Amino acid sequence: MTVGKGGEEYEKKVMAVLNRNIKKLPKLKIKELPAGFASNLPDLVLLYDDTEIRVEIKMDIDAQMGGGSYNYDKKTGKFYASEKTVIDSGIHEMIMKTLKGKKTALDKLLLYAKKNAPKVLSESINGLPLTAPRELWDELRDEAFLRPLNGKIEVGVDFLHDHYAKKKCYYIQIGGYGLFYLKENPLNLPIPQLNTAMNLELRLGAAGSKMNQTLKIKVASGNMRVQGRLKKQGATKSPYSLENGDQFVKLFGSLTNADLERLKKKMK
Repeated sequence: MTVGKGGEEYEKKVMAVLNRNIKKLPKLKIKELPAGFASNLPDLVLLYDDTEIRVEIKMDIDAQMGGGSYNYDKKTGKFYASEKTVIDSGIHEMIMKTLKGKKTALDKLLLYAKKNAPKVLSESINGLPLTAPRELWDELRDEAFLRPLNGKIEVGVDFLHDHYAKKKCYYIQIGGYGLFYLKENPLNLPIPQLNTAMNLELRLGAAGSKMNQTLKIKVASGNMRVQGRLKKQGATKSPYSLENGDQFVKLFGSLTNADLERLKKKMK
């Protein structure tokens, strides 16, 4: 999982609070996540008698939340979800409709990239994902090829609930807003459900870069990304936050066996 610098700092802030206070809860500990841990795991996994309590952590309400990516076959003119993207069929249809409206602009971008990429890369430019020199990605941005591909779709927060339920994650901590439950509240915590409207934002972007040993230049690969973002309007705050050590202890110190049994059933 990759987060920006601000997101990493916020995660460290929350973890520091938990580490200072978790000793007050002898049955609770923080699970060590391996470096480069799988994207199906959230930012925080608490262990209560070996039962995982998964919590997503977001720096603020503007952070990207949930999503996937879409590829494109220029020969057939069709878009399709990437292998790891699992999205509700109704929302998938909305995304596909928006992407079809971007086809002409995308074909122009791919033609430009094919003409300006080194031959060894040009031959493989037949759609998305697009692999091109890092400098060419910058050129596509500067020449305004990327901007016409941006899109926005308004969806219900159920999109976010379902996204994290697939990862068996039912709780989310948002900087400045506190701790919420998502699709369900198996631990019966006294916190509200996250119920804020959101948009899905579409854009073509490259992820990182690596050295092409043949060309001795940095190249990057990218496709159409779909990311959720909550709307500030109408957003409410939770009475509990993991930024507050006393509130953390109060919440997780009052868990019952029945609470844990409900969560265990969800984790199977």
